Amino acid sequence: MSDSSVPEDDAVTDDVSTPATEDTDTTEPATDRKFAFLSRHISTLRALRLGGVFTVLTVIVLAIVWWSQLTLLWGITPPYFWFTLAIVFLWFVGVRLRPLKRTLAAITAVCTIVAVGFMGQYWWLIHEQSSIWIVLPSVQALATLGLGVFTVFDVALRGIRDHQNIPPGDPSDPARYRPMKHNNPHASSRWAGLLRRAALALAPVTAAATAIALLQASAAPINHTAPLPEGPLPERSTGIGTTLAWTRDVPGLLAIASGAAGPVILTPEGLTGLNPTDGTTLWTYQRTNATYKEMLGVESGQGSFGNLPVSYLVSSPNGRYVALRIMLPYELARFHTNDAVTVVVDTLTGHATNEHLSSRGRNLQLTDSAILDGATAYNLDDGKVRWTLKPSTDNSHLYPASNYSGPAGHRSFILSEKFNEDRPEYRSKSLTLMSDADPADITTVENIAIDILTGYPVIVGGRTAQYTKALVVEREKGEDSRAVQAQETRVVTLDSLAGLEKMKPIDMGNTIGLNGAASHASGTLAAYPIPEDGKIKFRYSGKSVEHLEWGKPTVGTVFDPTTNTATPANQYPGLAAATVGIAPAAQGETLSAEIVMKPGDGSTGASIPLDLRTMLLFPLEELKLSTPSLLPSQLPRHIGGEAVNFFNTPESTLVTLKIDDKKLLDSLDWYSLYSPRTGTGYEYAPSYRLYGLTGDAS
Repeated sequence: MSDSSVPEDDAVTDDVSTPATEDTDTTEPATDRKFAFLSRHISTLRALRLGGVFTVLTVIVLAIVWWSQLTLLWGITPPYFWFTLAIVFLWFVGVRLRPLKRTLAAITAVCTIVAVGFMGQYWWLIHEQSSIWIVLPSVQALATLGLGVFTVFDVALRGIRDHQNIPPGDPSDPARYRPMKHNNPHASSRWAGLLRRAALALAPVTAAATAIALLQASAAPINHTAPLPEGPLPERSTGIGTTLAWTRDVPGLLAIASGAAGPVILTPEGLTGLNPTDGTTLWTYQRTNATYKEMLGVESGQGSFGNLPVSYLVSSPNGRYVALRIMLPYELARFHTNDAVTVVVDTLTGHATNEHLSSRGRNLQLTDSAILDGATAYNLDDGKVRWTLKPSTDNSHLYPASNYSGPAGHRSFILSEKFNEDRPEYRSKSLTLMSDADPADITTVENIAIDILTGYPVIVGGRTAQYTKALVVEREKGEDSRAVQAQETRVVTLDSLAGLEKMKPIDMGNTIGLNGAASHASGTLAAYPIPEDGKIKFRYSGKSVEHLEWGKPTVGTVFDPTTNTATPANQYPGLAAATVGIAPAAQGETLSAEIVMKPGDGSTGASIPLDLRTMLLFPLEELKLSTPSLLPSQLPRHIGGEAVNFFNTPESTLVTLKIDDKKLLDSLDWYSLYSPRTGTGYEYAPSYRLYGLTGDAS
């Protein structure tokens, strides 16, 4: 090839020679001053080019290992692969274009640095706004770096070859992929050069891997775990604690769940496991800047306050695991339906066992060993995918799914659910159950009792209630009301209904629906009371229950799993049928107030005196009918935002008292001031004082 084709900026200069150095593979004269430096470091360039190849191979291995995660992320990240395509294009042009190879190599280097910088900045933006670590930007950055390093040094070596007029494939060709000939007869020097080149070849992937590892370590959740407790686990009491053992103020309390060894609380900082006997911290799982998302379809009282129909937490039936969702930042979520991450935490140790992409629109259920997130089931202990539901036959993009979120059976999920009758008179459900080990093992059951105020089934400890026959709706002539006759009800387990275990149903008497808030708060199955005529009347197209007005009893019968018996509320000593709230109390000649819990059978309950600080928040003049959420009554409150709530946890009864010095929660603008669920995260999350009561009067 003629040198006349070389442009002016790459003009040939014959009086420049390449001095022989340790790194020099040839002593042939260089043909261009601009390539003189590169010509003296051919072995270095070849080693770095090989390093680019190693980096790409590493990306391929990571892609195979993380394939399931990467495929979920297609379409939710910006198209930074255009940078990669640009680098490939520059290499394609550089290989075929004789002049300007040095310029193309420099452009490629700049593109690589810019692309890796953009991807790193994007990754940090996601983490800074959500605390979430996603692997796709890291893999993209590593792939771009590898291709960029390879392209830069391959094009540079080809430029040296062209300007030294060496034929391609020649043993002295610096751009050949096979080893070059070595003129150095000294074996020691040869081995030293080989080691040096090997170190250079591994430098790109080593540097990238080190940077990713350091970033991942710095971005990891702050997780202080605890060892597994020795001996048998404490049981969840169904009675009422009588001795005040500890108090603890918790800013920004979002939710409470009953773990396997004690209460678990959620705040904007993360999860905390508490010792039920003294209120100390057992473990913590913190996510900086995380925004937690409520679960859709969570039944009343499960992981929330009062009878709020949403919750941030879902527990397994045995309390061993708890699941929560963290929202992805808008910059990432806008690209795809996967806009959240589901995290599963072991309540005994605080160890996060599972973290996977999810969506805030998916329902979520837990058995003792598996979690069903949308259509995919994962193991709770190791996070591995157990199985995925096949799409429905009538519509290929839809999966059979339930509108229910919460604890399921010990070994069974709720695949689907439907009301036995059309709205508004429906007051029972049919459930399609499936084994958590085999999604093809499906059973449909009828007449499952629900919470008549929320419409969700009530499942506590894998148990629920079933009517012996279908409910009959009576329409009263000339009135906008409906009446439902109470039916014989029995306590069953979801696993027995699904055919996974044998269990003799336990008679619960005549009932008409379960009180979800009271059931979950107490760890029992609490049924709503029924009038003397045995009928419950629904008004306003089924949206209001006539005899469940404020101040009237909300529990009629309680099934206690510790005794396997059903007891009338006026004979039950536990929390489910107790009257709870804030009441005036006389201390000598001074009128004060206290938190009270009075069992339905009249036995000894518990009381907690309110101190001066708390009394400023709840002055005695406010303790009247205008503030019903403060007055003692049976669970649940029919309105959200109660100042006081009660929960039974292992070895203790937990009482929460709102202590913010703002307005009482019954104010008309409560939602705007006190809701932690806003589009920008937690503008305001109420603070609570926790009281731990031990001992059991029952």
